[in-house]
Amino acid sequence: MDIYAKLELIDDNPHSKLVSELYSLQPIGLKTGYVESLTSYITRLAKAHCVRTGSMFSKIFFPYLNKDYMNNGGSGFYTSAHLINGLSNVANEFIEMISALTGINTIDQLTLLRFKSVIPTRGLYRPNKAWCPRCFDEMRHQEEMVFEPLLWSIRPVNVCLKHQINLLEKCNNCCSNIPMLDGRSKSGYCPKCSNWLGIEELDTSEGVASDWDVYRAKLIEELLSSQWGRFESADVTWTLSRLVDQFTGGNVSEYAKFVGVPKTTFWGWYSGKNLPTLDDALRICNKCDVTLVAFYSGSSLGKNGKFVIVNTRIKKENVFLTAKSIPEVGKDLEQVIMNRKNMRINVTQIAGELQCNKKTLYKYFRPICKLQTRMNKYYKAGLKGLRLTKLTGEVSRAFISLIDTGQIPTVRKIETKLNRPAILREMEVKKYYNFLKTKVD
Repeated sequence: MDIYAKLELIDDNPHSKLVSELYSLQPIGLKTGYVESLTSYITRLAKAHCVRTGSMFSKIFFPYLNKDYMNNGGSGFYTSAHLINGLSNVANEFIEMISALTGINTIDQLTLLRFKSVIPTRGLYRPNKAWCPRCFDEMRHQEEMVFEPLLWSIRPVNVCLKHQINLLEKCNNCCSNIPMLDGRSKSGYCPKCSNWLGIEELDTSEGVASDWDVYRAKLIEELLSSQWGRFESADVTWTLSRLVDQFTGGNVSEYAKFVGVPKTTFWGWYSGKNLPTLDDALRICNKCDVTLVAFYSGSSLGKNGKFVIVNTRIKKENVFLTAKSIPEVGKDLEQVIMNRKNMRINVTQIAGELQCNKKTLYKYFRPICKLQTRMNKYYKAGLKGLRLTKLTGEVSRAFISLIDTGQIPTVRKIETKLNRPAILREMEVKKYYNFLKTKVD
């Protein structure tokens, strides 16, 4: 019997509800740096109802969000489930839905949504799980609820502050990466082989956490535990202007050099046009001896500017220095360009063949370089067109074959038939698949 057969998700009269539709499971670690992540909460919620996580999504969540098409097969949703913990519309949808279904009004604290105005998404999310095996083992031995902190889902966090060891990212049994959510997700276990992920004693080869990693994790943990009200982008701009005045007397170029950031990049932050990534904000905090809370809120800025940990951006180095004279380079370049077969290579590859710096080519032969770039672009577009024609043909044949045999041509069945697991994730191929479905309907 379907345990959700009598569960009403939408009530015409919300005032008539005496209980929540799902258990009012209390989140773990609220107002601390180890607050539970929303994906972890969803996994525990499914366990509390004695159903698989996948069943919770297919029977409850997808219908509630009017996304029944998610039940047509494929694992596309789960590959991007890390966004549930983030600061996008996906996180907002799940916060509103789970708050309504459970009656818990603190669900928003299980995501990064309150930092939406100050932290860009670039380099923020970890697509797969990372965990401290000792933490898991302690939770189980102390008979505590096993959960996954939001801290572990943030990409710059690579260490466990409690045990001073690096977080693990692969199952020690099947060596698989574990997505943030899976149809078989269960906190503390690998969904692929059901192996327990907690380990009491680790091999010393796992490595001790570096000072820089510990520093980053501490600042991010402090940020998550902060009870500061609203973080606004204007506060970041104000903080940067204060730091520039404090450390370089208002000289923006000098300050950019001081923190190890390109001047044009820093000017985008300083003017409020862009926001520094979380990793860049951590480097600034490191150089200026301020916390992330102070950086994003504009309060309690440091005064001594001591270096906490030495860490700088990795700069690209030029592989080739131009040794030939400019006329020689020009003659060699002309010979390369005249050969139509070379339209398939870009200016960087040409610079490699001529053993000269790409900047030299653009400085002295800009029109030729731009022409080569356009030709290379046309060549790649042609290759892409041929490849898409081939892919859509394969999808069409698989689609028709499944219908002829009385099967529903779902994404998973087509990918299995073609033995190409991700063929329908490409936008153009997916659009063609949707077009085929409209024809059948």
